Amino acid sequence: MPVRVGMFIPRGLGDPRTYGPPNHRQIVRYGQRADELGFDSLWVPDHFFIERPKGVLNPYPEAWTTMTALVMATRRARVGSMVLAAGFRHPAMLAKMAGALQELAEGRLILGIGAGNQPIEHAAFGLGFDARVGRLDEYLRILTGLLAGERVTLAGKHYHLTDASLLMPSPPVPIWIAATGERMMRLTARYAAGWNGGAANFPDGEPLAAKLVDLRAACQAAGRDFAEIEISSFTNVIVSRRTSDVAAVVEMLREINGGIDESEARRRYVIGTPDEVLRGLQTQVRWGINHFIISHGPHPSSLWSEETFDLFAREVMPELKRTATA
Repeated sequence: MPVRVGMFIPRGLGDPRTYGPPNHRQIVRYGQRADELGFDSLWVPDHFFIERPKGVLNPYPEAWTTMTALVMATRRARVGSMVLAAGFRHPAMLAKMAGALQELAEGRLILGIGAGNQPIEHAAFGLGFDARVGRLDEYLRILTGLLAGERVTLAGKHYHLTDASLLMPSPPVPIWIAATGERMMRLTARYAAGWNGGAANFPDGEPLAAKLVDLRAACQAAGRDFAEIEISSFTNVIVSRRTSDVAAVVEMLREINGGIDESEARRRYVIGTPDEVLRGLQTQVRWGINHFIISHGPHPSSLWSEETFDLFAREVMPELKRTATA
């Protein structure tokens, strides 16, 4: 499987210490630029907000509106959710939304789904956070059935449908799952075209390798070919020709994450010159990653510019795509 490189569309550009409400027009321009530069995919998060240390609340763009705008503003890159929280939308409504957007996207939509991972935002809006995996199992049964054009009847613990059906356009909508638990791996093997293991900025490949062993076992039990599944990671990248930028990143991370040193910053980020960043990402290819979801930030305000974005696209991405997969 070839190496693909996607771009995580940020909730804000620059320094999270100064984020205001999401600027959706700016986000769409960012996606257009990524499409022009040759990124294979564009990914949008799905949160009301995220709470950071010191009680800071980071706002997020509305996922589906943003994805629709990106689909209409780009020509080539696939557009995906990373990931939609199942508890935020009824599966039948999501199936109808996905069918419509896939038609507009001319087959470029990827539907990333997760159980939800932020208790505080679920509690804030009165959304249940318990029994998430069991709920997601029913959710995926409904979603995949409706997307396949089937009539769905389900008397479940969480959802009840009777002879429900939707008219779905062709091509089908691929589903990706972001999760690492044993039950979630079984759901991935059963339903998903792609898997995301979260942040892959590990000191070594052992944590990811262990997850892939579990996924291989789940695929074998389900009679699924493991090679059919795209393996993705969420990877924070800071690329610059200036070594002094590392210190600025560390200082920013210390403020927003409660204090970390340079070694911890390098664990969370692939930081360095274009050559250093390329070597770091090629190491992850050897671990088994074949679809990167690159987060080009957050950056201290002094470091963010279109120049750094272009630097990655022109000097790192072409060589990374030529890397042989494991």
